[in-house]
Amino acid sequence: MNLRAKHERRAVQTYRSGDSGIFEAVKTANVGLVDEFLEEFTPDQLNRSDQSGHTALDYAILNADLEMVRRLVEHGANRFSSLQAASDRWTGYPCVLRKLDRISEYLEKISSTKVPDKPIAARPFAPAEQTPAEQSEFRPHTLTIKHLFNKDHHPRFKFYQLEPQERGSVPTNEFQERNIKMGSELGVTLTPQEYDKNDMIYFAPAFVVMKNTEPLPVLLMKETIWSKLLLDSALYPGGFQKCYKKVQLSKKGELLGDADYVFVWNFPSDLKYVPIYRRRVGEWLPERYDTIHQDDFGMFMIPLLKSFKVFKMRKFRFDTVDGVDLHILMSDDRRYAIPMITSAYFFEDLSSPQEIEITKVTKLTHELQKINISAYPCHKNHRAIIFFRDITHDNEDETSIFTMDTFMAKVEKENLSQQLISALKDACYTRSESMRTTIDKWYANMEADYLSSKDTPRV
Repeated sequence: MNLRAKHERRAVQTYRSGDSGIFEAVKTANVGLVDEFLEEFTPDQLNRSDQSGHTALDYAILNADLEMVRRLVEHGANRFSSLQAASDRWTGYPCVLRKLDRISEYLEKISSTKVPDKPIAARPFAPAEQTPAEQSEFRPHTLTIKHLFNKDHHPRFKFYQLEPQERGSVPTNEFQERNIKMGSELGVTLTPQEYDKNDMIYFAPAFVVMKNTEPLPVLLMKETIWSKLLLDSALYPGGFQKCYKKVQLSKKGELLGDADYVFVWNFPSDLKYVPIYRRRVGEWLPERYDTIHQDDFGMFMIPLLKSFKVFKMRKFRFDTVDGVDLHILMSDDRRYAIPMITSAYFFEDLSSPQEIEITKVTKLTHELQKINISAYPCHKNHRAIIFFRDITHDNEDETSIFTMDTFMAKVEKENLSQQLISALKDACYTRSESMRTTIDKWYANMEADYLSSKDTPRV
C-alpha cells in the first residue's frame, strides 16, 4: 500500500473516533473527507495541534496547497507556523515557491480580518477566482447520498444540482457531422437532442462508485436524460466508455422520483456542447480510462511502465477559464500521475491522423529527447502525448517517471521552457498564429493554473 493510501485509510479510521483524522485528510488533499470534518468542527477544534505541534492549516501550507489553505481559513483556521519550513522543503522548485508566495500573501491579507465566531458554510467546490456567474452555478437544492458499498467509508456525499448554461452561451459545435458519421459506422443514429427545464444533472466532487477505488467526481441524472446524452450528436460516440452505473436511489425510504438514476464518472470534453451541463472550471475531472498503449511511431518506452504492473490508467482533465485545458494520466492506486498534452493540437481529425501529422509528432518525441524528456504518443487510447520520464536519471526505475510537479520543476530549473514550447509549436497540425498562441497559453496554464489548483491529483 502506498503512502497516500495509508494516510487516507488512517483518516477514515479516525473520522468517527476523534478529530485527529483531519490532519491525514489535509495531508493527502482529500477534499471530500476534509469537507466532512469541516461540517462538524468549530474553529477551536480546527486550530488544535497534533503530537508534532502542527495544525491542519500547517499541513496545507507544507503541501503548498493554496485552495486547501483557503478552505480551512474560511472555516476559522488561523493558527500556523510552517511557512519557513515549507519554503525550506521546496527549495529548488521555483514553481512551488511561487505558490508559497501566494499563500503567504493570502494569509497576510486576511490576518487583519476577524476570524468568524462560527465556521462559514462549507463550500464543496471553490474555483480559485469565481466570477459572479460562476458563484451562482449551483442551485440551492442538494442530495445527500450514502456510500453505495460501505457506509463507514466516506459516509456522506453531497450532490449539487447544476445550473444549465444560459441561453445563447452554448459554444458552437463544429463536430456534429463527424459524430453523426461515426455513430452511423457504429450502428447508432445520433441526432441533436432537446432538453427542457426538468432535465437536471447533479454533480459531486467526490463519490465512490466502485468497490476498492478512490473517490472520483461524478454526475448523477435520471436514466431518461442519460439516454438523451447517448444519442446526442453533440457528443463523440462512445466518449463515456463504460464509466457509468444504473441504480435506484432512496431518500428516507422513498425513491427519488419515479425513475432509475445513472452515475457517470467520465467527463468528455465535448459535454460543454450540452446546454444542461456547465464546464467544471477549476476541477480535475476523469475523462478516459484505458489500457497503456503506445502508438507505432515516436520514441518507444512502454515496457518501463508495464514493468511496474501498471496496465490501465485514467486520464484527468483540468478545465481552465480560457478553455486551454490541462491533462494528466493517473494509475488507479494514485502511485503515478504523469503529465500529458492533448493530441488535438497535433491531429486535425482525431479519428484519422494524417501521415504528415504523424511525421511531425515523431519528430517532436526526438526533439524532446534532446532536452532529456522522454515522451511518447498515446493517441489511440488516451488522445495525448505523454511526458513520461526524465532521461537524466541514472536508473530507469519509477523514480525517473515524471509527475506534473517534477516535470515543471525540471523545465523551469533547467530553463527548457522555450525549447519545449518551440518543439510543441513545430509539431502542431497548423502553424497559424492562433495555434501558436494556444500553446503559449497551455504552458502558462501548466505553470500557473495547475500549481494553484486545490484538487490536483497527487502521488
